[in-house]
Amino acid sequence: MLDVTPLLGSPTGMHQLTKGLVEALADRSDVSVAGYAVSARAPRREMIAVASRLGLVVRRSRLPARLCHLGWSLSDRPALSHLVRDADIVHGTNYSAPPGLHRLITAPDLTPVTHPQWCSPAVRGTADALRRAVRRGAHLHVTTQEEAGRAAEVLDMPRERVHVVPVGIRAAPPGDGAAARRLVGSERFVLTLGATEPRKGLTCLPPAMARLPADVRLVVAGPRGRHEAVLEAAVESGGISKRFVRLTEVDEARKADLLAGATVLAYPSLLEGFGMPPLEAAAAGTAVVATAVGALTQILEPEVSLVPAGDAEAFAERLAEAVAEPLPAPPPVLARIAELTWAAAAEQFLGVYGVIASS
Repeated sequence: MLDVTPLLGSPTGMHQLTKGLVEALADRSDVSVAGYAVSARAPRREMIAVASRLGLVVRRSRLPARLCHLGWSLSDRPALSHLVRDADIVHGTNYSAPPGLHRLITAPDLTPVTHPQWCSPAVRGTADALRRAVRRGAHLHVTTQEEAGRAAEVLDMPRERVHVVPVGIRAAPPGDGAAARRLVGSERFVLTLGATEPRKGLTCLPPAMARLPADVRLVVAGPRGRHEAVLEAAVESGGISKRFVRLTEVDEARKADLLAGATVLAYPSLLEGFGMPPLEAAAAGTAVVATAVGALTQILEPEVSLVPAGDAEAFAERLAEAVAEPLPAPPPVLARIAELTWAAAAEQFLGVYGVIASS
């Protein structure tokens, strides 16, 4: 039983993780998959559409997610147990799961625990529920070995209950780069993908644009986040308002077009659990300038040089170099990315589920 709540609303990174895993597990004949969702806001038609697309039975609670997380952080009573009845394994795909036995909880990153000031109130509210869950025996899923060691330390839990499974990188459909350039209104543009959250470090991009030729535009594509106003202020103070393009509705087809048309993908993140957009860009043949965070150090380096997180000056220099001479990812990097499939991830998750069920 998997939490499919991340599939409601804007397509975030957790949306991609949940969708990829559910679809890969549903393709197998040796496991039965069902879903649950906790949302007071999602329209019923959206829930029906999610269940229909996935071909799953999805049980839903209309209680607000924040209220559920608070309850799970305060009590071991099996609140909302009807959502997960008869499940051998309950997999909370986004920091939390109802109290009970045989739980696996995915922490896409440890920001709610280590940097709560960067998080929305809803995400901050998952930290206490996560701490209580691991104290009561829940297993944790993270996406890199580095994150596993950090999780065991900050959550004070046995390392053997922290499981590392990388996410899959879905092969993007061929994009129409010309369509993206028409949309942006320029033949050259710097692209960044993702919500405008504090940990994404996007405020370094407007000053960096001052070093680039005047025809190069900055495109920020993804949902509005907590740093939307901060980014807008940085754009205004950096004097690049006429070179700035903001896209908040980005489906898979539009993302493929943007990746195909971009001169370079910029990813100045300060902290990541994994870091999917640079890998998607590299797989699409787009040049990448990114910080040394998450899984990027394992997959992109040493062939692609990464910038220390938080070094705005170094990032601006590397971005100017990449715009002057865009370099696609070399074959060794592409080979490592090609190994990251959702089928492989599903196989690893089944092994983790088996360990949890026998514990």
